[in-house]
Amino acid sequence: MQLLANLQSALQNHLLNEDASITHQLVRPVNGRLAERLAVYANAYRWRLIDALHTEYKLLHSYLGDERFAELSEAYIDEYPSRFYSISAFTKQLPQFLLTYEPKQSYLSELAELIRALSLSLESKDASLLNANALIEVPMQNWPSLCFKFHPSVQCLVFQWNTFALWKALVQKQTLPKLYSHQLGFRQGAAKVSEQPSKIYNDCEPSSNTVESAKRMQHKENSYCIVWRKELQSYANSLTEPEANVFQTLQSGSCFVDACEALYTSGLSNETEAATLVANCLTRWLNDHLFSEVYIP
Repeated sequence: MQLLANLQSALQNHLLNEDASITHQLVRPVNGRLAERLAVYANAYRWRLIDALHTEYKLLHSYLGDERFAELSEAYIDEYPSRFYSISAFTKQLPQFLLTYEPKQSYLSELAELIRALSLSLESKDASLLNANALIEVPMQNWPSLCFKFHPSVQCLVFQWNTFALWKALVQKQTLPKLYSHQLGFRQGAAKVSEQPSKIYNDCEPSSNTVESAKRMQHKENSYCIVWRKELQSYANSLTEPEANVFQTLQSGSCFVDACEALYTSGLSNETEAATLVANCLTRWLNDHLFSEVYIP
């Protein structure tokens, strides 16, 4: 048994590190070369890892195409060789890797980040969902002090590019938008693809109270995206800058009145509109199952 264990360890070391010492432990084949036979295992191992990346990032694969995605995968495997039993653990560094692999196309990293966030939302732990009746029973004088706890699946992503618009077009198999960076200030074309991952929430439209604020977003520095799980399906939707401000304030543990004040002081809403905008966000997010708890600290 020890000899078998040693042989298995040597083969694994050959696959992972291209160590040639195993060749001294194997019988030479009658036909062909030993290196060719070992290459069958080595190549199969790498292609399984590439297939794992394809499974986790199907939409990115479709966007890049077979050849470019294979090149990316090969480079990623060299930089982050598999050290895990979990496929999810092996593939999780791809968004970070893309920042250095394609630094001038950082929207690829953001697209991969969004794809992974959708997967993580499905893997996140369960938690109770806040019922609308819980808010109906809250006395009006207590509303300024209300704090909200988001469901564990909820994530807010911040992008430099119009990445959500790209993702949405890919999912709906529509013409891809011109890519532009809010911070870098330039545009880039996009290629055609076809794939369909998670769902988009199309019924999450900005309220009429956010129109004036939305006009000011033409010169914003970032775009925002929210990801969550509703029942057994992952969802994603863009956030306006005022909505993102409300989300980040509430997520930090601040209460209703703090969210209103943060909107006003940041210049994203006037004083009379702030409370209405926050209330509209709360209503929408409550219906979408984003909250798990409401409390007064």
